[in-house]
Amino acid sequence: MLHQQPLGEIRVISRGFAGGKESSFARKAHMRKIRAGEALKMHTVSKTPWLNTAITFSDSNLEGYKHPHDDPLVVRAVVANRTVYQVLIDNGSSTDIIFASAFDKMGIGREKLEPISAHLLGFTKERVLPLGSIQLVLIMGDSPCQATTTIRFLVVDAPSIYNMLLGSPPSTQ
Repeated sequence: MLHQQPLGEIRVISRGFAGGKESSFARKAHMRKIRAGEALKMHTVSKTPWLNTAITFSDSNLEGYKHPHDDPLVVRAVVANRTVYQVLIDNGSSTDIIFASAFDKMGIGREKLEPISAHLLGFTKERVLPLGSIQLVLIMGDSPCQATTTIRFLVVDAPSIYNMLLGSPPSTQ
């Protein structure tokens, strides 16, 4: 696949809990701790392609983090040739979701959605009917260490601080 420049970026700015607290002071203090930790842990990363290399974490990766922590794994990805930020990796989810607000910003058009009649069950067991599904190309990583696959996403009109949720293991279709 020929590498193309993304057509745009989908970003999210949101408010919420940081480090378990909801005050502005607590959020700022949490961000200062994160930035200080990142500055101490900066190092050179090899550019060797990582295909067929497992990514694992050990207790040493948890040094400097407050326990219990509430830090989700949030990444950026290129989807349908747009850079999408605030992508939550949730391997406990059985589906891949693009939230409607992000989907609309991508400019693809809801008329391209395929109808779907199955409901999703939310955290509180509420039923959510997706707007539809769509198959899109997903690119993770940066060249030369990147993976490309096609994923069928459900588009859901629900509030979220994330743009997308990647849950089920990716499969090439």
